[in-house]
Amino acid sequence: MLREILAGLKTLTLGHGKTATGERRRLVRLKCRYPVTCELEKSAFRAVVVDMGVQGLRLEIPERLKRGQVVHVTYPSTQAHFAVDSVRCVVNWTRRNPQGQLEAGLRYDDLESNLEKSWVKVILRELGFDAASIFQRRKARRVVAMLQVQLRRPGRTGLTARVLNLGVGGALLQTLDPFDRGQVLTMDLGPVKGLSVLSVSAEVLTCRYEPRSQSWFCGVRFSGLSDRQLDLLSRYLVHLLKDSVD
Repeated sequence: MLREILAGLKTLTLGHGKTATGERRRLVRLKCRYPVTCELEKSAFRAVVVDMGVQGLRLEIPERLKRGQVVHVTYPSTQAHFAVDSVRCVVNWTRRNPQGQLEAGLRYDDLESNLEKSWVKVILRELGFDAASIFQRRKARRVVAMLQVQLRRPGRTGLTARVLNLGVGGALLQTLDPFDRGQVLTMDLGPVKGLSVLSVSAEVLTCRYEPRSQSWFCGVRFSGLSDRQLDLLSRYLVHLLKDSVD
C-alpha cells in the first residue's frame, strides 16, 4: 500500500485562503495522481485525484459536474483492502484549468466514522496529516525517522535531540531535557542525502518522561511554514517513506 501512495505522491503545497496561523496547516494540500472511480446516482466514470487535504479533494474529470452533486469516490487499491472503500463527497465547483483539463473541487461529506476507515485517511495519515498520532509514540503511524536535530531557544543553543517521527503537522522529539508546554523552539533538521537543512519554528504541545530510555518525548507542532519550507519538508517525508519500504 505504501508503495502505491509513494507512486502517486508529487509534493505538498499551501492552499490559498486567509486564516489564522494556527489554522494554516489545514490548508496544506497533497499534490498527487491517484486514479479513482466516481459513482453518481445513475452513472459512473473514472477520474484522477490531483490534490487532496483534510477537508476535500480535487479531481480531473471527463465530464462536467454540478455544484451540490453527490459523488462517491473509490480508490481501487491493488495492495490493500479498506474497511470503507468509497468516500461520499459533494461537488463545490467545476472548471477548466490553464491546460484545458476539466476539474472539480469536492468536499468530504461522509460520516467521520466512515472517513476514519477510508482510503482518504490512510493516505493522509501516512504523510502525517493526523497530528494527534504524531505526538504519541505508540500510535505513531509515520516511519520512525531517527534523525538528529539541533534545537534553539531564546538564550540557549546547541541542544541536540532526535526526531522519532515526522509529519506535515509536526514531529515527535526525543531529548535529554524537558520543555514546557507552549515553548517555541527553532528546529534545524538535516542535512541528509542531498537535502539541505530544514529550519522550522515549532511549539511544544506535549512532553513526558520515558523511564526506559531515560529521556523526554516531546510532541511539537510546526507553525508559520512558508512554501519553501513546506516543499523541503515534503522532500524529507518522501525520503523517509521510501527508506521504510526499500
